[in-house]
Amino acid sequence: MKTKPSPARKVRRPSAPRGVGTSPFTHAFVFVATLGLWLPAPRANVLVNLDATALPEGPVETWANAGTLGGSFPAVGTPASVVTVQNVKGLAMTSAGHYLGPTVENTGLVGSGARTIAAWVNNPAGSDFETIVAWGRRGGPDSSNNSFSHGVHPVWGGFGGWGAGDLDWQGRNAFGRWNYVVYTYDGSTSALYSDGVLANSEEITLDTWIYDNTDNANPLPLRVGAANNADGTVFTGEPPSFTLARVRVHDTALTPAEILARFEQEKLPFGLGDADGDGLPDWYENLYSFLDPNNPADAALDFDNDGLSNLREFELGT
Repeated sequence: MKTKPSPARKVRRPSAPRGVGTSPFTHAFVFVATLGLWLPAPRANVLVNLDATALPEGPVETWANAGTLGGSFPAVGTPASVVTVQNVKGLAMTSAGHYLGPTVENTGLVGSGARTIAAWVNNPAGSDFETIVAWGRRGGPDSSNNSFSHGVHPVWGGFGGWGAGDLDWQGRNAFGRWNYVVYTYDGSTSALYSDGVLANSEEITLDTWIYDNTDNANPLPLRVGAANNADGTVFTGEPPSFTLARVRVHDTALTPAEILARFEQEKLPFGLGDADGDGLPDWYENLYSFLDPNNPADAALDFDNDGLSNLREFELGT
C-alpha cells in the first residue's frame, strides 16, 4: 500500500483518514489547507464539461470548462481546430497537441473513487489506443493509470488502467460516425458503454495515483488527448485521430439507465436517430445523395440494381 510522500519530498499534509480506500489520499476526503484538516469530499455532478458543438470553426487555443472543477484547458502544442463532421462541430484531435486540465488531487477521481467519463467521438478508423481523457499515471503499479480510449486493441483498447485495470471494447465501439462512449467505475466494477449499451465490464479495484514519482511528488493533471508519464510529463505515444465534440467527467458512477437516457436525449443531432422511421439511421442517409433522412420510401429502393434494397445494403455493410 502506498504511503504519502515524506516531508523531505516537500509534501506537507497530515495523514488522510485510514480505512476508506487503498490509497491514503482516499477519494472520500479532501485536504483543506486553511483549516489544516481532511474533510469529506463534496460530490459534484459534473467536474469537467467541455463542449465544442457551438464553437466557431478554427483553432481553439483554450477550451473553456463549464464543469464544477472550473478553469479552462489550454492547448499544449498545436491547438486543435473546430471542424464540422456529419453536421456536428467538434475538435479535430491529432498527435500535434492536446489540452491540459487542472490537477485532480482534491476530487473524487483518485484512488478507488467512483467516476464516469462520457464523450461524443467520430473516429474514421481506430488504432490500438486513442486517448480521449486521462489522469493518474502510466508505468505502474497495476491500476495506477486512468486513460479512456476509442481504440481497437483487444486488451486495453477502451481503458488503460495499467496492468490488471485494462479493458477493451469487444469490437462494440463504432467508426465512421458519431459514437457516444462512456466509462464508469463504481468502486468495484469497471465498465464501458457504446451508444448507451454495455460493451464490456470487469470486477477490479482501481488505485488511480495522485502524484508523479519525482522528488517533489507533484500532483498529476487531467489531460484531453494525451496521458501522464510516471514523472508527470506528457505521454503522446497513443494520440487520437478522431473528432471530439463533447467530454464530461463525473465523480460518481452513472447507472446504465442514466447512460442510456443521456444517449437518447442527445443522439438526434449526432445523426443517430431515424427521422423517417425506415430503418436507415440519419447519419447513414446523410452520407449518400440518393438517400433522404426524411423519405421513408428510399429504404426499399435498389440504387445500384444488384437485387438488394438500400436497407439490406446497410444491414450487410455493403
